[in-house]
Amino acid sequence: MRGGWTSHFTWKTRPEETCLDIFGIAPRGSSPWELHLRGIYADPNVVAEMKRTNRDRDWPFATALGGQMLDEGDAEGWLHLHDPEVMRLWVSVSPPPESLLAFRPLLRLSPFKDVEKIKRLLLAERVFWSELDVIRIRIYQSHLRPYFSALRKVSASRRGISLEESHHLRVDGALQHLPSRPLHDHGLGKMVEEARNNTTLMIGSDVLDWLPAAEHNFTGL
Repeated sequence: MRGGWTSHFTWKTRPEETCLDIFGIAPRGSSPWELHLRGIYADPNVVAEMKRTNRDRDWPFATALGGQMLDEGDAEGWLHLHDPEVMRLWVSVSPPPESLLAFRPLLRLSPFKDVEKIKRLLLAERVFWSELDVIRIRIYQSHLRPYFSALRKVSASRRGISLEESHHLRVDGALQHLPSRPLHDHGLGKMVEEARNNTTLMIGSDVLDWLPAAEHNFTGL
């Protein structure tokens, strides 16, 4: 878990399956999530960073969390607004502070009057974060085949084992076959550079200087 691995559990309940994801390091987190709790829940900034994925449905959620943060007086909400109209609404209320420009260069274009340019750069940001997420998943998946292969062999010879025994088999298999720090071993900077290059190939080289900084989004890895 300290290396960014997650465990996913699914129960075949009805009418829909029940799912539970367990992790120790929040994906794309810029600070340890356990330092930013509201009761038993992670705060909006942590969740919004986790929503920078390759899934379209996550981005409106991130924008809503960014608006919530700004409404509460937290200027870092500007890091999570991905809708040009929402950005134009907020700029007259709480303009983005200069301290955030290095993390998100797009904010230099405040008050966001050039809507077409903002839309294109927002698209570039989404492609960048999506590519970074795809690369992250690919690195983890590349190590899973020997783990699952070993697990199947052991499980086939031990039918009817208890949940506790199954758990210990999985833990032992993970310790033997899964690297503890796969992203770190691959190179965090290398991941970011690959995502940036992929983005410029899809959107254009002129967006390179407008892409957000991401090197600080691997806290704990």
